[in-house]
Amino acid sequence: MDQVLQLPEVKGVRVSGFPEIFSRHFHCSDPDTHEMIYVLNGSIVLELEEERRRFEFSGGDLFFVPGGLRHRDCFTVGGELQLLFVQFRFPGYREFFALVRNDGINKVLMPWRAEIRWICEAMGADNGAGEVDLWVEHSRLFHILMIVYRAFSRERQSVEGVASRSRNEAIRKAKAYIEKHYADSAIRLEEIARHLKISPFHLSRIFSAECGFSVSEYVTMVRINRARELLHTGKFRIGEVATMVGYDNGNYFAKVFRRYTGVAPGKFQ
Repeated sequence: MDQVLQLPEVKGVRVSGFPEIFSRHFHCSDPDTHEMIYVLNGSIVLELEEERRRFEFSGGDLFFVPGGLRHRDCFTVGGELQLLFVQFRFPGYREFFALVRNDGINKVLMPWRAEIRWICEAMGADNGAGEVDLWVEHSRLFHILMIVYRAFSRERQSVEGVASRSRNEAIRKAKAYIEKHYADSAIRLEEIARHLKISPFHLSRIFSAECGFSVSEYVTMVRINRARELLHTGKFRIGEVATMVGYDNGNYFAKVFRRYTGVAPGKFQ
């Protein structure tokens, strides 16, 4: 995180279209020099060679090309394409590009489009060449990078929050199902997952991760706790209690009971 908070170094800023050769051939900058492109007018398609993916951008859109990434900038030759093209170096580029992606970038940035446009237009209009002017450019670019980084950080937190709530809801429903059906000797992970309409693997993984024990262990815990309650009443024989909590074999029930409580079932009668 510390490197993301360091100022980038602007290597070049220009407002123009692209040479036609950029549209015909894949190319890349050196690995340490990255590109930020803001579409002032017209439209452009970013095509990635290795990933074989295409991203379409039009007026008001922003996108990035990490250093060393082979790509083509596809556009209509002779059209009205006008771009703000910024080359920069950035100590925090690894963390930045690990989070920020061009897929859906302008949807994520929608609340900040006006602010980004104002900064980009200021960068394009500034012709200052002095040392102070250069630091202003560094700061303007840093402002945009932080807007973008914050937007994607918030999106990730939102997605993780939804996923966490979804996991908690699945676990709550799984526990409720077990507490209702523990007496069924045939209750299994697959049956519970089918009831929740999720895969057994996913249920097993999230249940163990969140609870610290497996689904089958929870079934056993519920059964043994219920068995203790029934045995305390003194109304039922051990074999009856075993059947009532989902065990077909009384000897196996006694073995499991002793393992979980440390004493034989008869001690609770």
